[in-house]
Amino acid sequence: MIPELMLYGTIISSFGEMRKIPEMERVYEEMLENRVLPDQVIFHALIHCYGKNGILDKMEQTIQDMLKRFGPDEVTFNLMIDCYGKNKEIEKMERILEEMKKSYFVPTVVAYGSALDAYGKNKQIDKMEQTFEEMKSAGIQPDSVAYTAMIDAYGKNQEFEKMEKSFEEMKRFGIPPNEFTYCTIIDSYGKSDDVENVDRLFEEMQKNYIVPDQLTYQILKDFYFRTNN
Repeated sequence: MIPELMLYGTIISSFGEMRKIPEMERVYEEMLENRVLPDQVIFHALIHCYGKNGILDKMEQTIQDMLKRFGPDEVTFNLMIDCYGKNKEIEKMERILEEMKKSYFVPTVVAYGSALDAYGKNKQIDKMEQTFEEMKSAGIQPDSVAYTAMIDAYGKNQEFEKMEKSFEEMKRFGIPPNEFTYCTIIDSYGKSDDVENVDRLFEEMQKNYIVPDQLTYQILKDFYFRTNN
C-alpha cells in the first residue's frame, strides 16, 4: 500500500467512525480526483459507515463499485451480514450468509454472531436457535458475542430459563462473560423486578473483577431506586 493511499484510508476510516459522512465522502472524492484508486480496506470502511448509518443504497452501490475490481473476501461478507442484520433486512442478510456458505470463505464466528444478534433483536427465536445449532454443528465455537446475543434475546422474550442455560453453558465452555454480558442479563432481570438475581449477578460480576461500565451502573441505579433497595 503506497503512503498516499494509507493516508486517505486513515482519514476516510476516521470520518466513518465519527459518522461524519459528508467529510468522508469529500475525502473519497478528492482521492479519486487525484487518481488514487481505493483498495479493499477503503471500500470496507465506506461500506461499514454507510451500513451502520442505515444508508443502504450507498452501501450497496459501494459494494458494486468494489466488486468491479475485487472479489468479496471474509471481511466483505461479515460486513454485509452485520449491516443488513442491524438494519432489519433479514432476507438480504440470509441471502449473503448463504452466498458465503457456497464461497471459499465459509461463515465465521463473526458472521454467525451477527446473524444471531439480528434474529434475536427481531424476535425470530426459532431461527436464532437453528442458526446457533448450525454454528456448533459446523465446528465453530460460539464466542462471547454469540452467547450474549442469545442471552439478550431470551431475556427480552422473558425466557429466563433459556437465558440462564445459555449463560451457564458459556461459562462451562470457558468463555468468560464480559461487562456487556452481565449488563444484558442484569437488565433482563431488572425489568422483571427480580431483586435476588440482580443482586446475585452484580456480586458475581464483582467477584470476577469485572468493572461495571456506565450503562450497567445506570441500570442498577434505576433498578434499585424503582424497587426501593
